[in-house]
Amino acid sequence: MLAALLTLGKRTNVQFGIVLTILLAVGISSYQGIVEIMRAADERTQSRQIIAEIDSLLTEIVNAESGQRGYLLTGDIAYLEPYSQSRRPIEQSLSNLRADLFDNEEGLAQLGQVQELILKKLGELDQTLLLKKQGRVDEAMLLIRSNLGNDYTKALRHLLAEELKAKEMIKLKARANHMDRTMSAMIVKVALGSLLAILITALGSFLLTRELNERRQIEAALNKEQERLSSIVFTQLSVATAGLSVEKVMQVIVDQTIAITGGTGAIIEILEGEEMVYRSTSATLSDRLGFRVAVAGSLSGLCVTTGETLSCEDSESDPRVDRDACRKIGLRSMLVVPLKFEGQAFGVLKALSNMPYAFGGRDLDTMHLVAGLLSSAMAHARQFEETQAARLIALDASKLKSEFLANMSHEIRTPINGIIGMSNLLEDTELNNLQKDFTETIQRSAEALLIVINDILDFSKIEAGKLELELLDFDLDQLVSDLGKTTSLSARAKDLHFKLQAPSNWNTHFRSDQGRLRQVLLNLLSNAVKFTHVGNVTFRILTLYDDEFQSRLRFEIQDSGIGIPEEARGRLFQAFTQADTSTTRRFGGTGLGLTISRQLVELLGGAIGYDSEAGVGSTFWIEMMMAKGAPLQKHSRENLFELPALSDELRKKRILVAEDNFVNQKVITGYLSRMGYTADVVSNGLEAISNLGNRKYDIILMDCQMPELDGYETTEVIRANKTPYQSIPIVAMTANAIKGDRERCLEAGMNDYISKPLKVRDLFAILDRWLSMDKGSRGSETIMSKEPMIQAITLDDIMDVDTIEGLSLLPGTNGRSLVAELYEGFCEIVPGRIQEMNKAVAQNDLKKIGFEAHALKGGAGTLGLTRLCAVALRLEEAGRGEREEDLPALMKQLEDEFHLAVRELAKFSDKVA
Repeated sequence: MLAALLTLGKRTNVQFGIVLTILLAVGISSYQGIVEIMRAADERTQSRQIIAEIDSLLTEIVNAESGQRGYLLTGDIAYLEPYSQSRRPIEQSLSNLRADLFDNEEGLAQLGQVQELILKKLGELDQTLLLKKQGRVDEAMLLIRSNLGNDYTKALRHLLAEELKAKEMIKLKARANHMDRTMSAMIVKVALGSLLAILITALGSFLLTRELNERRQIEAALNKEQERLSSIVFTQLSVATAGLSVEKVMQVIVDQTIAITGGTGAIIEILEGEEMVYRSTSATLSDRLGFRVAVAGSLSGLCVTTGETLSCEDSESDPRVDRDACRKIGLRSMLVVPLKFEGQAFGVLKALSNMPYAFGGRDLDTMHLVAGLLSSAMAHARQFEETQAARLIALDASKLKSEFLANMSHEIRTPINGIIGMSNLLEDTELNNLQKDFTETIQRSAEALLIVINDILDFSKIEAGKLELELLDFDLDQLVSDLGKTTSLSARAKDLHFKLQAPSNWNTHFRSDQGRLRQVLLNLLSNAVKFTHVGNVTFRILTLYDDEFQSRLRFEIQDSGIGIPEEARGRLFQAFTQADTSTTRRFGGTGLGLTISRQLVELLGGAIGYDSEAGVGSTFWIEMMMAKGAPLQKHSRENLFELPALSDELRKKRILVAEDNFVNQKVITGYLSRMGYTADVVSNGLEAISNLGNRKYDIILMDCQMPELDGYETTEVIRANKTPYQSIPIVAMTANAIKGDRERCLEAGMNDYISKPLKVRDLFAILDRWLSMDKGSRGSETIMSKEPMIQAITLDDIMDVDTIEGLSLLPGTNGRSLVAELYEGFCEIVPGRIQEMNKAVAQNDLKKIGFEAHALKGGAGTLGLTRLCAVALRLEEAGRGEREEDLPALMKQLEDEFHLAVRELAKFSDKVA
């Protein structure tokens, strides 16, 4: 271009000299501005890294201290895991801070003090844990109460937060202001320079219109270079105004890459493990967003691995690219520039074109500059990865908590099952009035305890603040009487005097959540007895206000126990705390009861509090306004003799009970004997399989948690073996109370589910349902895989009875009923539709699935088959892409619901035939 200019006249030379000088000045100014902005951005990033490392260091120190305190308070070695895991991050954070502060003598000196304090703090933590492990708990607690560890922690917080971090925050603010001023000055310079260059270029263009074609080509080249420079400046400004949103920055870069290079597309790929993921694309490639390509064998992977800029001039002849993949998206040439952070490539920026040899050397230089801008904006990628790792750790912790709750649920509910079951059997014997009263008290107390356990074990509700109330009419006098009987027995065992004081002639019928109120009062009464060694416990009910519609009641539980020391009162209603650490050793308990009680009382619209004096006693009180309810009719308790008598055919059925708990064995066999069934009992899954090989059984009642081989594993063995008993109905018995237990039983291959404590009528109904089926109908409902089984459901669950009864009143053709005709048509058409849908699932033909499901949904809805209609709707929505589903599992559920619907429809068809 300069050689061509030498052939022009002096005037032309002067004009172009001025233009080039101005353009050069603009370019230098822009370059200097970019360099200054990038330098300021790097300094700001360094400050943010130092602040993040300080916060991380403080967090890990707190984690170590929390693990130490958790282990000291509970003795659970699980708390040592976060303590031990915090060591390495602490060392890493100190190393990172030392690297970041290499040019800051004052900061390094303070960091040395921090390291010394951390060593002292960790030494103090190690010493307390060692004392705990050696059984010298009092010495460990004495060391903690010395506040030496707190002094170290306070000193660390002062040095880290108030010294290092505060100074770095000042630097961060100053650097951000400097960056803003630099950017503003650069915008002004570039704008003025660009304006002046454009004016001179326009003047030169006017004067050179009569010159040679070569001159016109030179002018076009200059204009193109000017546009490129303006685009770069605009890109820089756009990135700066995009803020801290990485997604917005990436989209700006993609759009500007196309504008600057003249390509037909652009992509930003980020390295994730062994794959490159499309994180941002141009409009023409929007459907490729999220696409993944392996690092090995790809041009992007080669660019990230080598850290070098690569170009593909023609994909048809370049062996480094996937030719077929390039043809699919119409790609012929590309430029690939690495994105780097701290010298390490973490992704690539690609410019694409549907023409070969589309990019030149200037395009490559421009891509380098744009990639540098993008890399600076994405400097927080490391924090993102740390966040992802923390999320995985949180998920693992959540899984462990769920497993703990499931095991605790089973262990606690199993003995309660024995209490309720044995008291049921005891109540069915000849008892005098006093014995019946005792038995009923045991029943109500056990049932109340079961409600309490279910609520306490459901930690997710407590943590989310979503405890639900069940407002029903109840007899408060009966509730108070039950609590009094229960408490008097425990008080008598400790030689305490128990007094119950209630108003005379008071209204006892109220509307509230009886179970929640019982839970709170029982907890307070139990605490009063537990913490009282000599003297008395008084349960007092006072009426503070009363009118036609409501009463304000005050419940007081007064004891002459140990009382509460002044220093412990501030944390009494906090979760997992008690008056002091020795309380746990002497009296037991988690310290969670008062926290739950406060939450429940507040949900009920009341208030809870206490008055106490150490060594004298305590009075806990509850005040709440309660709406009056209607008097209740007394219902007789369930009686085994009221169950229908078994037919001769059912009496011949033999039942296998797999249950390891001795009390539960007694309860279940007692129930079955009263019903008229014959049963054999085994204690684990291995014995169950052995019995199945030696004797014919008609059904198995399977406990889920047993030694040797549990219920889930036993069911899988039974279903997998090609034996005569492979299709035997299996009913799960589980004491677990965690959401998802029913699904797990059904997925394991069991046919039905009953929860412990067993209820006589529920057990009778479930046995009647499965033992009354003939083998043909049972075979259609028993599934030999791990797909969900037919659940224990009622007729109202399967269909809308009003709809089908309304159809039964309508006449059909040839003197037949409409229901009979619809039933025949339903049984004839639906299997074909299900077969077509299974084919469509195998071929992943979503459109076909949606079409067939829509037709099936309409027919099921007409017949009032609510469950079948709901499953068809889910399949229709999956076919339209409105929701993601496991289609094979959903099809299996559809077939199960169809068989249930056919069975129930047949009954109505027979009635009106």
